[in-house]
Amino acid sequence: MTPSQAVRAIFRGWEEGDPDAIAALFADDGIFDDPLQPERRVGPAEIRKACAGGIAAIRNCRIPIRHLIEAGNVAFAEGEFHSELAATGARFDFSFAVVLEMKDGKVRRLAEYFDTSPLRSGAETK
Repeated sequence: MTPSQAVRAIFRGWEEGDPDAIAALFADDGIFDDPLQPERRVGPAEIRKACAGGIAAIRNCRIPIRHLIEAGNVAFAEGEFHSELAATGARFDFSFAVVLEMKDGKVRRLAEYFDTSPLRSGAETK
């Protein structure tokens, strides 16, 4: 799997509500950095738990990609995260950038970057 394919697979996991598919892409010591998480998540089990919580809190998730660039074992993506909060139906949308690093066919690190200030009311949902 290439870094670009891994980015698309992770986004597909979010869109399809499948935290197991997302976690399976990560190495045993894989890292998931997300500004809405209280701490860095390490390893498939922690990453699955973090994603499962976020997925349970949203519905109708779509993640269109504007740019996806790959160089060696790294991919950079920029796009939009569109969803609704499951509890209220309120929009939960934001622009983001992602850096993904691969090692031995698994995701070694996924770091998300976005401005969380507009999301303060929904920050605990992801």
